[in-house]
Amino acid sequence: ILNSYIDAAQDIEGMMGELTAKSIETANSVRNAAEGKGGKASKSKSGKESEDKKQLLRLEDEVDLYREINEQLEEVDHNLKMISKETDRTYGAQHIENLKKENEQLAKQQELLKKKLQLTAQDIANRKAILSSKGLTFDADGQIANYTALLTQKVNEINALYTQYNETTQKDLKTKYKTLADNAKEEYESLKKSIDAYDKMLDQYRQLQEDIKDAFHAQIDKQIEAFNYKIDIDLDMS
Repeated sequence: ILNSYIDAAQDIEGMMGELTAKSIETANSVRNAAEGKGGKASKSKSGKESEDKKQLLRLEDEVDLYREINEQLEEVDHNLKMISKETDRTYGAQHIENLKKENEQLAKQQELLKKKLQLTAQDIANRKAILSSKGLTFDADGQIANYTALLTQKVNEINALYTQYNETTQKDLKTKYKTLADNAKEEYESLKKSIDAYDKMLDQYRQLQEDIKDAFHAQIDKQIEAFNYKIDIDLDMS
């Protein structure tokens, strides 16, 4: 960016020898802005870059890591419902074949749930690392151990800044304390959202463990149902 501004200024000077003093001053201002000397332009550029970075981080946080696997699980659930309805209307060999199909879908469901469990475990680990860097500690079960203490400390710090703002009469200090307080409040709200997301992932992990057990037991039940049904058919035929 710096080189492009300088080259542009040199080209202008080479081609426009009859520039007025005001035009030359403008060109110099452009060069100074490129070199970081122009106060307003530099500040505007820096502010834009900071805003761009904040926007990118916010969008990254909103990415649904579970979209694909949730869609696959929904498809399996749909297949199970359709096969189950068909099974209720079938008899003999076709009934046994449908029970086998249900078993296959239940096995697939278990594998997908296990993959989602692994993905959730990694998600929890990543979120835990971020929260640890912000001062949070965890017990052996992954629960936050110092939630109340840390958030109370954050609230006290924000209120202390507001007190300083209210007590000072100097305009520049008021601006300083308000900026600090607003930034601290924004970080506080962001921290609370991160904690809520972490707790949600812990709940999801425990629920997935239960879902895997349920899917396994459902598969066993279908195998037993198919076995008993075949015996009944054999007895009817004998």
